[in-house]
Amino acid sequence: MNPGATPPTCKSGTCTHPQMRRQPTFPCEPETVELDLRGEKAVFDVNGLKLLGPRDAPARARPNFARVAPNISKLTLEVTHRCNLGCRYCFVREQYADDQVMSLRIAQTAFKRLLPRDRDVGVAFFGGEPLMAWDLIAQFMPWAVGVCSERQIKLPNGKTRSQRCRCHVTTNGTLLSPQRIEFLRRYGSSFIISLDGPREVHDLQRPFRQGDASSYEATLKALKLVGAAGLGKHTTIRATYDLASIRDAEPTWLAERLAHLVGLCRLGCAVNVSVEPAFASCGDIACIRENADGEHVKLLETAYWLAADLYVREHRAGRPFRFFHFDKFLERVRSGVAQPSECGAGYGVVSISPNGTICACHRETGTAIGHVDDGIDELARAPWLDNRLYARQGCLSCWARYLCGGGCRMDSLLHLNDIHRPCPWECDFKQMMIRIALWIDRQLQRGEE
Repeated sequence: MNPGATPPTCKSGTCTHPQMRRQPTFPCEPETVELDLRGEKAVFDVNGLKLLGPRDAPARARPNFARVAPNISKLTLEVTHRCNLGCRYCFVREQYADDQVMSLRIAQTAFKRLLPRDRDVGVAFFGGEPLMAWDLIAQFMPWAVGVCSERQIKLPNGKTRSQRCRCHVTTNGTLLSPQRIEFLRRYGSSFIISLDGPREVHDLQRPFRQGDASSYEATLKALKLVGAAGLGKHTTIRATYDLASIRDAEPTWLAERLAHLVGLCRLGCAVNVSVEPAFASCGDIACIRENADGEHVKLLETAYWLAADLYVREHRAGRPFRFFHFDKFLERVRSGVAQPSECGAGYGVVSISPNGTICACHRETGTAIGHVDDGIDELARAPWLDNRLYARQGCLSCWARYLCGGGCRMDSLLHLNDIHRPCPWECDFKQMMIRIALWIDRQLQRGEE
């Protein structure tokens, strides 16, 4: 689900979402599985993507995904690996020691060489902390928007309009000023701003590299400025947790962080909240990797179910409560639209390193597929084009496959050195999230009866 999108209001199993009507199917035998939804047994229709009632018949057709040619329409510009914060779970700091800043030539070459002229495009600025390369952003963004404004694209109705360039910045927020926010507003930028929770949590996990000032206060100030500028509706607050932050925490830690961040959304600072585990570092994913007793998500399950309780209570009370990962899977459950893949890395989006290397994934390491001066090496890109769940070992036997989409190939490369082998702890984590989404949908339906 796109950050900021409102979940559909249709009920699970009765949705008439237009994508559902268009999605082709192929005849097959029914496939069901019994799930435990917090002590309550439920029958899940694997191909129909819904819980079955006593009189419901399971689907006799499975989703049939049409082959679509790869078309890059989004660029992530890793404008610098520098950052003014020393986040303890940062994968960039672990893997890149350089302080290089992308040149305007590399950014413009990537834009002209890799993005199409016949449809809308997107450019995201990432790092490190991208605002440490402000001069580049300040030059590139007006140029890119200007180039697109001079191009005309044909619409299905035969009319034409100017090509659009949607800009996005992922930032810690500490370098945002009123002047920079106004500049970004002028060019229609959206934001992901990192805030890990209340001050004591955020400052511990995301300290400044120099000095002892509170990074929480600096980020909070930025969020309030963004909200005052009317950009909260285009902003997601992104929180990250690692093992150290939850090992000795009370089970309510997730609900408490969500409540804090959603409170900022209600003040107009943002419209969406995402709280995620730090998958990128081998040490930090210990919180969901296999424990001694063989349970991958043992340390997380109670916290997520308590967060689900809060989510349901708030929605029943008529108070908006956004949590991207609950919303995303809830939308999939309600729309009934199957997911062939979880990510378009290397397929519809590529990333550019500061030195011009084209990478399939924004996490860069081991994903080089060319250089902006030479173009894409299709041999190196080939494994990324095979991005569907069909190519993932074990996915076709998993009950959650069509709601999951197959998982992260970058995690597979990083931790298992095999792009086609899902990480078992990620599988367990997503199955937990899908069970929670099914439970939430059932609870909210009961509240409407």
